[in-house]
Amino acid sequence: MFKIEKKSRNLLEITISLNQDEWNACLEKVYEKQKDKFNVMGFRKGHAPRKVIEQTYGEGIFFDDAIDEAIGQNMSVVLDQNPNCEPVSQPEMHLESISKDGITLKISYEIIPDFEVGKHEGLEIYVHDFDVTDGEVDADIEYALEEHAQFVEVDRPAQNGDVLLIDFMGFMDGVQFEGGTAENYSLQIGKHQFVDNFEEQLIGAKAGDKVEVVVNFPEAYFKKDMAGKKASFDVTVKKVREKHLPTLDDKFVADTTEFETLEEYRKATKEHIETMKYNDQEIEYELELMTAIIKNSNIEVPKDYEQFVEQDAVEQIDKMASSYRVDKEFIAKMNGFQTLPEFTEYMKKRAVRGIRSKCIINKLIKEYQVKVPEDEFKKKTEYLYKENDIREIENKLLREEVMKILKAKNKKVPVSDEEFDKKKEM
Repeated sequence: MFKIEKKSRNLLEITISLNQDEWNACLEKVYEKQKDKFNVMGFRKGHAPRKVIEQTYGEGIFFDDAIDEAIGQNMSVVLDQNPNCEPVSQPEMHLESISKDGITLKISYEIIPDFEVGKHEGLEIYVHDFDVTDGEVDADIEYALEEHAQFVEVDRPAQNGDVLLIDFMGFMDGVQFEGGTAENYSLQIGKHQFVDNFEEQLIGAKAGDKVEVVVNFPEAYFKKDMAGKKASFDVTVKKVREKHLPTLDDKFVADTTEFETLEEYRKATKEHIETMKYNDQEIEYELELMTAIIKNSNIEVPKDYEQFVEQDAVEQIDKMASSYRVDKEFIAKMNGFQTLPEFTEYMKKRAVRGIRSKCIINKLIKEYQVKVPEDEFKKKTEYLYKENDIREIENKLLREEVMKILKAKNKKVPVSDEEFDKKKEM
């Protein structure tokens, strides 16, 4: 049994009261989980009764873990029934009383203060309009042609677009450096796979030629010990291959796709690009819609919690850099930002926005009385057994249902890029 009491706008106190049977059940559950790790004289490992273990190792051997069990069970129910009671600070636990009648615990922590969801229906939400040009269709089909290209060995100087089979060895300050050497490497001139103008320096080379290639690594190169430095490569050209694209006609389409004619293929390609752009627009609609609702709602995030999630966002950048084994500056550029501070600020704002978005979704789940689609829930959790994983799927489905309702109750207004920028400035 639990009782929820607000001590202030953002301070909550949960009183958890367990009678003797409920408390004993917690002790028993912990005993069942841990009994295999105790060695007790006269009993096979894992078969000693709880009372014997308590007599051997001390009466309180299971106490702390049973407290955690009691808190976990009750807090799970609290948060299921009251999503807005989710803690945003480290909970403090006090043992209020313990006797033969049972045990009473008090847990206090900060929450995001209650708020009213601002206007969230009848909004006009501006998004970028889109169309699909013939050039985009051509580019997509060109990519398919490239995938079926053939490369024929030729006895002539290399040209742009040719694929060279090369061996190379890289040196920096006269010393061979790690990762700068390879054999039988296929390099297509014009693809800009390598730094600086490495590829262009091989134009004009023939099979059997040895070429010295000199490049400058960019200042923002992800390996700091190489950034901004000059390197030379001893390159041996082994083969020059000329690219031959297949003829784009009905036969190519019939042989390589599910379509029979080029006209059908172009139509399907255009529809595919339209679908991709529409899906991107829907994602933008959700983002802009939630941004508008957040702006309309006065959600007060405790300062300590805001700083906590901002710090967590910064640590996420560290983890990404460590995972890819690159500098944080490189991660920033991978994500489309010119500088690390810009990317860091974006990650911080996104993290805090995520808190506010979650609060609004939780409120609207109740307002709209949203239920998880049973068939989809069963399908997506069929092979899951961890409670956290199942809860995560449930929350995701609830959010999707809320977004469907919101998108239906508001209006998406596609506008030109120029008009979108103007609307953002207003």
